[in-house]
Amino acid sequence: MISHIAAAFLLLVAFAIHGTEQKNRGCSRLIHDVHLNRLLDLVDSQMMKPSCELSFEYVDERELDDPKCFLRAAYSPLRNILESIEFKQNTPNSDTMKEVKDWHIEVGDCMEINSSDEEESKHCTRPFSRTARQMLKLVHEYFSKAKEILSKGNFSHDCSRVFEKCSDSKDKHSEKPEARNTQGMAVTYVVVPSVLGILLAVGGLLFYFHKSRMLARRRLQRNERNMERQEGRPLNRREGDVELQIQEEEL
Repeated sequence: MISHIAAAFLLLVAFAIHGTEQKNRGCSRLIHDVHLNRLLDLVDSQMMKPSCELSFEYVDERELDDPKCFLRAAYSPLRNILESIEFKQNTPNSDTMKEVKDWHIEVGDCMEINSSDEEESKHCTRPFSRTARQMLKLVHEYFSKAKEILSKGNFSHDCSRVFEKCSDSKDKHSEKPEARNTQGMAVTYVVVPSVLGILLAVGGLLFYFHKSRMLARRRLQRNERNMERQEGRPLNRREGDVELQIQEEEL
């Protein structure tokens, strides 16, 4: 009984090994130069270079510095790019795009990309803005890199640490604008009250000078009126007696 179980177990192991070898051989031959040339034909078919650019999320390979982790991180964003590129149905270009989408699924199966990889790799994406032709070039670059990696036959790779670095880098980039904004707010809080204080002080001085000129003008007008009254008023009794005495002496 035990020998039968052991034989069955060895048979299962043999089938698993054979299946893995078959998968490895199939994955290593998944993408050929013919496929990449078809992608180049798609790029060349976009003869016009419109100024209109599309915004999307993608991965910058230079920031990862790991080809296998780049393929894993860019796998899900590439799917969104492929879904956004459309050609007229029943044309050679549309047929090629269907094949490209099939290659994309098979690359994910070969590299055993799962939902946790896609979730962790979200920290490695950043906004891009490209024309349709430039987006097709990114697709060609992805599958060229996939062909190179798959041809080596070693697909498994732990990218958790690389994805953590992406997360730390994104957090640092997101903190810097906040620090600059806080500094700008502090400067605003200092400068604005100072400017308001200066404006109020200048306004007070102008009001004081204006009020002083008005008071001086009123005093001058009052003095002029007093002088006019003194020049035109009649002599009082004493002044009349002195004037009469002077006239008698002259006689």
